[in-house]
Amino acid sequence: MKIVVNGIFEPVTELSVITDMVRAIYLDEKHDVVFVIGLTEPFRQPYAVGLEGFRCSLSSGDTKPVTITTPEFMMVLEDDLSEKAKQARDDKWDVIAPLIESSYPGQLFVRGELGRLVSNRASELGIQRKTIYRLLYRYWVYGQVRNSLLNNYAAVGVPERKYDPSRPPGRRPKFQGVLVQPAKIINAVDKRCIRLGYSLYVNDKKPSIVSAYDEMLKKFYSVKDISKKDGEGVRLLPSSEIPNYHQFYNWGRKFFDEVETERGRKGLKKWLKDCRPLSGTVRDWLRGPCHQFEIDATIADIYLVNSYSRRMLIGRPVLYIVVDSFSGMIVGLYVGLEGPSWNGARQALFNAFTSKVEFCAQNEVEIDPEDWDCHHLPYNIYSDRGRCCRLHQRDLRLVWASRWGLHRLSAQIGSRWWRAGSAF
Repeated sequence: MKIVVNGIFEPVTELSVITDMVRAIYLDEKHDVVFVIGLTEPFRQPYAVGLEGFRCSLSSGDTKPVTITTPEFMMVLEDDLSEKAKQARDDKWDVIAPLIESSYPGQLFVRGELGRLVSNRASELGIQRKTIYRLLYRYWVYGQVRNSLLNNYAAVGVPERKYDPSRPPGRRPKFQGVLVQPAKIINAVDKRCIRLGYSLYVNDKKPSIVSAYDEMLKKFYSVKDISKKDGEGVRLLPSSEIPNYHQFYNWGRKFFDEVETERGRKGLKKWLKDCRPLSGTVRDWLRGPCHQFEIDATIADIYLVNSYSRRMLIGRPVLYIVVDSFSGMIVGLYVGLEGPSWNGARQALFNAFTSKVEFCAQNEVEIDPEDWDCHHLPYNIYSDRGRCCRLHQRDLRLVWASRWGLHRLSAQIGSRWWRAGSAF
């Protein structure tokens, strides 16, 4: 069985030549030896194993090759790394690069050479030898790639802190001379109460987080005096026995992520319509250009003035745009003063179906037909509310060489559009 550099192996039986999971980091066919490093923390110095004995152990089944997943901190593209992360990685690489790229291959694995080279490098840089050893071990353990020297923040922090009751978290009891009540140490019961209380806000049963917090205190952290009327005999426990608002807010955000909260607040139907992540693109099911046109109107954020007097405002123009969904090209447009309506949309469609050379010539702009070659009929037309109007072969027969023929086609599309319930 073939042994390759960076291959990972683990023992199967007690007869294996290795005692734990290792990675092969250097092969020396001439001296019949392979150098491996253990993958169990703490990482230790590589050691040599007979190459022929290793192969026999693999063939007999006492040792087997395995595959492990690449650590998460290494699975990042170069373009996604920040300049600070790149600089930190490169600085570490500069420390061990002269040792890795030595005068001849395998110099580090010659008996006595690793300690000597590391000592010389530490004296040269003025750092401790253990710093260089740690970088070398990390480089070898994680596959001998430069990204193995990236900072690993995957295991930073603890899932749940355990506080000493004599040293509660938060600021000190006295803050600027004022006695401050320390926050309560949250236990498992408090977390269940916070989850139930915060769910009132997530499920849109309470208008705000504050009101959900107040409701939680009334249900779980209050004492009721049955001798008094409803509402008068309810009093909260002392502040040292109830979670404060910041604890409620922080733990609530841990229990319910932003997506779940937004879905619960808006409702499933509205969230699916407005907020859900989209899979794929609009081009996935399109055959090519002119398969689908999209038309929409927007009121421009400018004011037009009268040509006779600039003091007379005409109003804000309405801009209609027709876009080919497959290519993203603007195939038609229209600017008018009337509000969003079918009449304006019909003008934009007429512009989409006609030659742009003539259109630009009317506005004193000369272009070649290849510059804006858009004068075709689409298969589908979608309006701003997603209503579809589909063109068939019998619609194409309505297209004449005259302007009136295109108006007839636009009028027929408009009648279907209106029956479909579009805004136009």
